[in-house]
Amino acid sequence: MCAGCHTEDRYIGYKVLTRSYFSAGEDVVPTKLGLLVKVGGGANDVMKGEGIHYHMLVAQKVEYIARDHQRQDIAWVRVTRDDGEVKEYMNDDDPLTDEELESFETREMECLDCHSRPAHKFRAPIVSVNEALASGIISPDIPYIKEASVRALDHQYETTPDALEGIEDNLLSFYEEEDEGVLESHADGLADTTAALRVIYQNTIFPEMKADWKAHPDNAGHRDSPGCFRCHNDTMLDQDGEALFHDCTSCHAVLAQDAKVFQSMDELEKGRDFLHPEDGYAFDEFTLCSDCHTGGAELYD
Repeated sequence: MCAGCHTEDRYIGYKVLTRSYFSAGEDVVPTKLGLLVKVGGGANDVMKGEGIHYHMLVAQKVEYIARDHQRQDIAWVRVTRDDGEVKEYMNDDDPLTDEELESFETREMECLDCHSRPAHKFRAPIVSVNEALASGIISPDIPYIKEASVRALDHQYETTPDALEGIEDNLLSFYEEEDEGVLESHADGLADTTAALRVIYQNTIFPEMKADWKAHPDNAGHRDSPGCFRCHNDTMLDQDGEALFHDCTSCHAVLAQDAKVFQSMDELEKGRDFLHPEDGYAFDEFTLCSDCHTGGAELYD
């Protein structure tokens, strides 16, 4: 797929079907999303646009300056296009000083600037619990089970043995406070959930090494950490006040959400409006997903 994007002037996409769950009171509600991800770098007569791999085309160059060693706080971007045009963008809310421009490293963008977790994924609790619910390892019929599971995983355990013991304590304590009747009516399901959460923890969170989804964010997206929105936002502006951020359809198109699907090829390029599953809200302005979605229990606070 990468070779196709980089060696041909075409626009490649693929369909991603995801099933996730959100908490609506005591119910855990499934929702489906069909997404066309526009990964190609070029354009042709069928699909217009540049796609995600625009950053990697050899005919142009994308450079940036980050303030931190993890390259999460990006404050300046320079784009040199294939026709020689150069544009610079600066974080208008917190611009770099002249001294910072001189002293900080200017990096040319490469694959790992987005694909920051190419091997071990360090999945966030929200992601891991969604996958367990979708596969049936954790039963979605247990009231409040997504929130309870995420809270049990996202706890400040000092060691892995502490976590393996504490996960059950925290899961049961949640129901003692929220709905004590669930402890008896879903005793077997909670035991299965505890076993599943212990496996998830051992595969994704390593307190002794201080390694988890927060310490090593995945930049190939923008939900549980800024990711793409480190640069593509409404505060990264050029000298004319034009934002680097463009509309969502530059990179993907919603083809289906729950029962609603696109009806014709004319809709394939733009797709449908994304509706926030919990409230059915369609975003009409730039919104940083990770302000609420941090991958952990903060979502429920």
